[in-house]
Amino acid sequence: MNKYLDWNVSYALLFFDLIVVFASLFIIGVQSLMFTIVMLFIGTKVMDFIIEGLNPRKAVMIVSKEQNQIAEQVNVVMERGVTVLHGHGFYTKLPQEILYIVINKQEISQLKKIVKAIDTNAFITIHDVRDVFGEGFMELSK
Repeated sequence: MNKYLDWNVSYALLFFDLIVVFASLFIIGVQSLMFTIVMLFIGTKVMDFIIEGLNPRKAVMIVSKEQNQIAEQVNVVMERGVTVLHGHGFYTKLPQEILYIVINKQEISQLKKIVKAIDTNAFITIHDVRDVFGEGFMELSK
């Protein structure tokens, strides 16, 4: 489910567990069904916390020949800022602009769809970020 539908692993497991639980309704009864659903939900949240941590932000770097279109769509559709870094390819020695975007984990799927619609050959890396300070995120305290 993660590979083909871009589902979070913990929620994909919850989905399939719920199918099994509902299929066993007549065997375990309604009360046990409710307890099982609550326990599965708690287990999913704990798994999500262990995998993602307290601050599920992601830093995304995109290398593409269509970086201007991608940056425009991210600004308009996702209402996120984009930083452009200047670099060059080691092998080709050609200059290249790299897009740097910080997003919530829920926005990853939307960003992938934007990039795929514009440039299927884009190179994307996604990194976990510990803390994010600034506009749209946490305020930098004194």
